[in-house]
Amino acid sequence: MGEVYHVLIPRDPQFLPNEPDAVLQVVVRMYPAAENITLDISAGAELRDCGAHLEAIRCPSCHADIAIEDWQELMSGDYDEPRNCFRLTPVTVSCCGHRSPLNELIYVAPMGFSRCAISILSPGREALGVEELAQLSLVVGSPVMLIDRLL
Repeated sequence: MGEVYHVLIPRDPQFLPNEPDAVLQVVVRMYPAAENITLDISAGAELRDCGAHLEAIRCPSCHADIAIEDWQELMSGDYDEPRNCFRLTPVTVSCCGHRSPLNELIYVAPMGFSRCAISILSPGREALGVEELAQLSLVVGSPVMLIDRLL
């Protein structure tokens, strides 16, 4: 079996918490048995993927599956190489012509984009529940999502 991570990110891809160290301290208390907890802050939005848990990517308009190859092409077109991040500008999906930023596609096994992420290696517990995510969102200052990542 591969490495298991819980990755916590703000739902708003551009959001940065005012006090990231305070957020990290709360997460450390929520994951006392974790092997390692790291905080990553970047200049622009990065993909925070779910690894081997990814089942499908779907159009938010017609709910058709988007082929991985098509999604990779959309990702390449949205990537800003000089800034080393994603622009998250609307892209056109081939199924129905809908325009949507990459972060608004439907990822079956949650994934997201963010400038800030907390990665918990070998979390030693089940995923955070709704109440815990709500509490953490208050500390972060923005709604938070959890990505269950398997490498």
